[in-house]
Amino acid sequence: MHHHMIQAKIIVKRQSIFIYFTDTPMDDPVMTVDKEVAEVGSVVRGNCSAPASYPPANVTWYLNGRRIPERSQKFLPPSETHNAVPSVSVRRTPLVTFSRLELEVDTETFHNGKARLSCVANIFHLYKREKDVILEEERPRPRPSSVLGIRDVMGGCHS
Repeated sequence: MHHHMIQAKIIVKRQSIFIYFTDTPMDDPVMTVDKEVAEVGSVVRGNCSAPASYPPANVTWYLNGRRIPERSQKFLPPSETHNAVPSVSVRRTPLVTFSRLELEVDTETFHNGKARLSCVANIFHLYKREKDVILEEERPRPRPSSVLGIRDVMGGCHS
């Protein structure tokens, strides 16, 4: 009987330590791209930040469901983003993950003129959130040049 009580105590203690060590966020990552309409040959720059957590979230980029490498990834304490004094206990400070992407748009990027860019933030199996943006292919349109041609002819007639 006494042996069982001790065992239960150990399990409870272990569980409370686990809860104490991980500080998982409830929010989604925040993602921005410099353009949502892009042409082949251009570069789309993206930023994705995962909310503060301990341990910091891992951010992964996907294009049409296929993993693509990020340009850079860094971890910052939330206090540093607000220019405040960092906390003394650096060891368990929740950190914000910032990830930057530079996507070179090529002929493989788009499927039927669209591409899905995703930013996935995860902490082990405890937290996984995703943000998506749909990129559209900018295609050169032949119409404006023909309109211009007509206008030039008209202008020539009037002068």
